[in-house]
Amino acid sequence: MTQSIHDIPTLINQYIATTTDEVTTNNPYISELVTLITTDELTLLQFVSSLGKSLTSDMDLIRSKSMSCLSQVLAGLPPSKLTRQDVGVLVDFVLVKLDDKLSLPFVLQGLNSLVQMNQFNHGTKVLNGLISGYSPKQNLAKVRYETFLILQSLIDRIGPAHHDLFVKTFIHIAQGEKDPRNLINSFALNTKINQKFTFDIDNPLHQQLIDDLFDVCFCYFPITFTPPANDPYKITSSDLKQALSNTIASQSLFAGESITNLIEKLTSTNPIIRCDVLTTLNLCITNYTLETIQQHWVTIWNAVKFEVLHNSNSLPVGSLIPQDYQAIDDNDDIKPVVLTLVIIKNLVNKLSSSDLEMVLHELTPNLVNVTNKSKLSMIILCVCAEVSLEKFNYVVDQVFSYSIWGKYFNVENDQESEEPNTDLSLNIEQQGQLVDNLEYIFLAYHTLSPKESNLSSYKDHILIFLIHLLNSNVDTSLPKKVILQLINLIKMGNFLTLQDLELILTNFQTILLETDSPELTDSCISGLVSTLSEPRITQLVIELIVTPIINQIETDMTKLETITKLCINYPILEVISIKLLARIGTITNSTDEDKMNQVTIITNTLVKLINQVTGQVQFLTDSWYVHFLPTFLTNLFKLVPVTTSDYTLIESSSSLIGLIIRYIDVKKHQRILNDMIEMFTSEDTSKFSGNLTSGASGYIVLFNKIIASIDRTCEFEKVDTVLNKMIELVKSVDEEYIRIHYLQGISLLVNKFSTTTCFIDMTNPVDFEIYIWILKGLLVKLDPAGTTQLTELVQQFTTGTTTIPSSTIAKSFRVLFIDIDIFTSTTPKHISKVRNLNVRPLYKQRIFQIIVPDLLLPHITNPDCLLALALIIENTSTTILTQYLSVLSTVIMACMKHLTNSIILKSGLSMINVVLNQDDTILDEYVPELVPILLRVATTKIGDKKRVNDESCRVLALLNLTILFNKGHYGDKSQTLNQLRGCLDDKKRRVRKLAIDLIQLLYELK
Repeated sequence: MTQSIHDIPTLINQYIATTTDEVTTNNPYISELVTLITTDELTLLQFVSSLGKSLTSDMDLIRSKSMSCLSQVLAGLPPSKLTRQDVGVLVDFVLVKLDDKLSLPFVLQGLNSLVQMNQFNHGTKVLNGLISGYSPKQNLAKVRYETFLILQSLIDRIGPAHHDLFVKTFIHIAQGEKDPRNLINSFALNTKINQKFTFDIDNPLHQQLIDDLFDVCFCYFPITFTPPANDPYKITSSDLKQALSNTIASQSLFAGESITNLIEKLTSTNPIIRCDVLTTLNLCITNYTLETIQQHWVTIWNAVKFEVLHNSNSLPVGSLIPQDYQAIDDNDDIKPVVLTLVIIKNLVNKLSSSDLEMVLHELTPNLVNVTNKSKLSMIILCVCAEVSLEKFNYVVDQVFSYSIWGKYFNVENDQESEEPNTDLSLNIEQQGQLVDNLEYIFLAYHTLSPKESNLSSYKDHILIFLIHLLNSNVDTSLPKKVILQLINLIKMGNFLTLQDLELILTNFQTILLETDSPELTDSCISGLVSTLSEPRITQLVIELIVTPIINQIETDMTKLETITKLCINYPILEVISIKLLARIGTITNSTDEDKMNQVTIITNTLVKLINQVTGQVQFLTDSWYVHFLPTFLTNLFKLVPVTTSDYTLIESSSSLIGLIIRYIDVKKHQRILNDMIEMFTSEDTSKFSGNLTSGASGYIVLFNKIIASIDRTCEFEKVDTVLNKMIELVKSVDEEYIRIHYLQGISLLVNKFSTTTCFIDMTNPVDFEIYIWILKGLLVKLDPAGTTQLTELVQQFTTGTTTIPSSTIAKSFRVLFIDIDIFTSTTPKHISKVRNLNVRPLYKQRIFQIIVPDLLLPHITNPDCLLALALIIENTSTTILTQYLSVLSTVIMACMKHLTNSIILKSGLSMINVVLNQDDTILDEYVPELVPILLRVATTKIGDKKRVNDESCRVLALLNLTILFNKGHYGDKSQTLNQLRGCLDDKKRRVRKLAIDLIQLLYELK
């Protein structure tokens, strides 16, 4: 506490007594002193007088803290507070203190504060003082840091007359610096000097200063820096590299030294260093004056062309210079090549037409004859062409001149004569190289996207050349390259006319219809798919590709696969659906014995196509309900009688119709539901000749799928009547397939539409089965009535107070947990706003919590409880099981003792895998008993004269053993190895592979 606000000596003494080496910005004593001076309650003279004795004390610590007090007060004062005389006096005083080593950090801080005062005009005095009175090499990094701050404050406060002295001072301070934070400041100051000051190259002093400025930065190139752990300044290697490159590129007068030195360092074999060199060189080309670059461009060109022309790495495809090229790792050998192309592009941007002509003249010998160097030379030229339309036109005209490429493309020879022995023929390899080289011209065009260009003059020549090669009878490699370039032509905006596009697509049509080569057809398809974002192209592809292929399906059903690959948007899907629906009608009315199978294939294809397109962009299928479904259902009812026992087509048709309904606007769902109820559950036979509630039919599969796809807010009139009829019907159905689907239908109607609790007496197994499916419908929506019934069922099961056999109840739990498609959806949100499912996301977790705890207690003594647990766990996600890891160990061991029950065994193996992958310590006490059992399962298929496990059991056993062996739990190694060798004769490859890996692991373990 201070005695008085005006007791200045006390404030000073308290500061000196309490301050530490770490200066804080909110010191209360400093704050009071600053306030007193700012409000004129204390003059600067009074304050300095009060500090006087301590400032000149013989005790280093007192003197240092006094200087700290002065510097902090100066830092806290407003810039306008001190008079010119005050500033002058204090500058003189502070400069005298530069030889006080212990006080020096505070002396420099105070000097920096004075430089920032409004009345400061002592730049020469400060700069001379720093040169004569301050030695950087004798001070720590944090002290040197303060001098850089002074120069940063001073650079904007001095006029041209002081620039030379400022540069001398900066060089004096910056030489030999090694601290990363100070280097960042050094590079920043150097850059600002180059941007702000003007130098006369004819002035010997300025020439020397330029040399010194260059040396004081370039001596660090290439800079390497690894940040220390917990670096308080957060300086990265990238920060230092970027700051240094900016400095080197900030002064055009550096060019004589920088370009030569950078090119010399380009010979390094270290890809990181070469990337640093090229990045900096590119920055120099971008920042240096046009005059400077024109003086040095030949030197740069001669150096960088080597990087491309002698490159042996594969360059990125899709663009000459990737947009994200800076993201390529510096260790990647391709990075220097890409950076070189960037340099060439920026260099050419500053060249005249005559200079570009020189570049072309130098590269022409590589283009006249098609060789490996032609490609690299074309890359360079096309990078040059990307600079502007003028340069693009120049390069194109030169490349397609008769003497270079024109002779191969049948371009007219403008020369009066030609060489008599000119060989105009190319072998297949050379043709391929020439086709590849075309791509670089196309990429340059794509970058510029001009409305008009000289390339149009050679369009017909290019097309004729490519189409001729496409139709040549050679191996697939050349046609594949041609296809790629034809696709590139299609993508080039409005470069091609409608006739040009039709020519290309007609040739693609021929390949897709007549060629047996999968490589060529795949190339065509993948290329066409990449162009279908353009509506004009989509329409042409529909007319010239899709329609002819569909027409060929009549004789070749395999063409459906081609159609599937091409269908990536709705316009194509719509045309395909219309064509395939017509094809279904034709097949239905034919006498073909295989027509059911053909329609099934077409239907599955339509399902795949809709999923494929909606996976990219969803669409409404309202029009499909009017124009597609009626005709499709009519054909389906003709093909598949109500009493059929072949359900394949019904299942695929159900998937298709359900999918279509889900994408119909939700507002139309009530009408659709009413239509379907009338069609399938009434006596009206005008559309459907049966009634699903009065006679069992496989069409229940279709009905269930439709009901599952209807929005859950719709109302099903007389649902209870339909339910009761279906329940009665189930009791008399013997065929397992139909009975199960009727049970699923009952479950679905209870889940979505019934408002009354519909339970029947469990007097026999058939009634109990109906009861379980009704219960499932309630549980998936977590209806309270369902959870109550489930609790009662579990209690009756565990206590044996029911007339239903325990084994039947145990098996029924699988129904409650198994996933069926009428209660699942792969698309959470539909454009139609339909919410068709009435399923709670965590319903399994909730019913698991109800059932499992009651089953755990008696599971060891009751095999039926163990079977129930096994069936539940088999159909439960790992996410739920992990919450019960601690109580599963005894269940696992009980399961593993039932080696003659494959269901229980597989469940136990699955639980082991879950436990070991989540918390492998839980089973530690059981490992000695568990390992022999797992070895037996892995190596034995037959037990008690019957098969006890399949491939999945053996695989799980081996996977679990692998985890245990990695922890060292393998018992007697030699005995274990002998047992595992029995797996080497297993008929299943995966079992053999896992066994071999496990044996190898055992050999490697010590």
